Amino acid sequence: MRLHAVVILGFGCLVAALTIGRAGAQDDAAKNELKKLEGTWATVSIEAAGQKLTDEDKIKTRKLTMKGEKYTLKVGDETVQGTIEINPTKKPKTIDVKPDSGSNKGKTLLGIYELDGDNLKICLAAPGKERPTAFGTAPEIGQQLVVYKREKP
Repeated sequence: MRLHAVVILGFGCLVAALTIGRAGAQDDAAKNELKKLEGTWATVSIEAAGQKLTDEDKIKTRKLTMKGEKYTLKVGDETVQGTIEINPTKKPKTIDVKPDSGSNKGKTLLGIYELDGDNLKICLAAPGKERPTAFGTAPEIGQQLVVYKREKP
């Protein structure tokens, strides 16, 4: 009986250590990835409801700046700030956007992202919708796909 309890306790400690180890590795991966995301990003293209946005003024005036877990999105005269949480260990990588201002203040937008050097793709679901599983949009799924290019300092 005693041996049985020791085996169960040992197994429990092993599972806890592995879980903590994975969480620690995930946290380290997220910190490293957040550093790669830092900077100012110019918008290349925007797609929503299966249609590419063709308003060049909206595209050219949209800038995303990231520093750590904080972001600022400037679209023309409007500025939205908030925080992001990422998980670069998932396939595709996940991002949760939490605006502190604007029309989505207090909501969480679930998304996926892909970072390829100075190119960044973010696909976000509308508030309350499920996280996208692929980079694309369609009228019935309520997602937005934005492609960014890192601005040189």
